[in-house]
Amino acid sequence: MQPGEHLWGIAEVTVRRALGRDASSEAIATYWVELLTENRSMLKSGDPDLIHPGETLLLPPMSVLAD
Repeated sequence: MQPGEHLWGIAEVTVRRALGRDASSEAIATYWVELLTENRSMLKSGDPDLIHPGETLLLPPMSVLAD
């Protein structure tokens, strides 16, 4: 993680890259939940709104490509 990064932003970039275009809020929200589920136990704070620089996240497979 870099300073200023957050799970929603990571989800948005990941979905947009996978689709090759802008993604709907619904698609981003769906992937955000998947991202959080995959990584909740690894977040030092346990709070999805508080992630620390240097934390490593696992990107789950994309199930929102039908956007």
